[in-house]
Amino acid sequence: MSLLTGLTSERKLGGLVILSGWLPLRHKFKAMAGPHATSTPIFWGHGTIDPLVKLEMSKESEKFITEEVGVPGQTDKSGIPKGLDYRLYEGLGHSTNYQELEDTKAWLIRALPPVDTPAST
Repeated sequence: MSLLTGLTSERKLGGLVILSGWLPLRHKFKAMAGPHATSTPIFWGHGTIDPLVKLEMSKESEKFITEEVGVPGQTDKSGIPKGLDYRLYEGLGHSTNYQELEDTKAWLIRALPPVDTPAST
């Protein structure tokens, strides 16, 4: 749901985190895509043995948004996420694990702009 909502938004988002997800309404999506769909950074983690969102559904969705929608792959040389970072986690079901959470954390640190903190007085 977050993938569909994020890529159809009229607002420019800092990024999307998709865990065990897929893109519903693919047959209608191109008409629904927002103006920032191809420029929104996406971290997408998925377990290889997810019994609820089958791996095939995830892979078909990933292929659709890269090939049909035009979302570019991963990052540029700066390391700042610019497109889709799609990762599979071997043996993971419809849940998360330490590695996926660490990868998500690292991606968020790179994707989100630094927060200015007021100087201490």
